[in-house]
Amino acid sequence: MSLREPFRSLLEPVALEEGASVFVSIHINAAEGGEGIEVWYNHFGKELAKAILDSNTVFPRRKNPLVERNELTVVGNFPGSAVVVEVGFINKRRDV
Repeated sequence: MSLREPFRSLLEPVALEEGASVFVSIHINAAEGGEGIEVWYNHFGKELAKAILDSNTVFPRRKNPLVERNELTVVGNFPGSAVVVEVGFINKRRDV
C-alpha cells in the first residue's frame, strides 16, 4: 500500500457516495523552509483552486501557488473539481 492509498480509502468514497461535485482537502503543515499557501488541483479544479487562492487574505503565497497535480490519488481520481489546500506552516510564526 502506498502512502496515498489511505487518503483515497478514507476520503474519496465518502464524497462520491454523497454525490459531491467538489472535493476540498485542507492540509496544515510543519516543515523547515516552508510557509504560506499553495493550492494543488486536478484537471477539473483550476477555477476552484484560483478562487480559493484569490480569497486568501491571511497567508503569503508560495512561489508557484497554483499547481496541477493529477497524479495525486486524493484529487486525481475524483470526477469533479478537486483541490488540496496546503496552507500554514504551524512552525512558522508568520503563518500561525
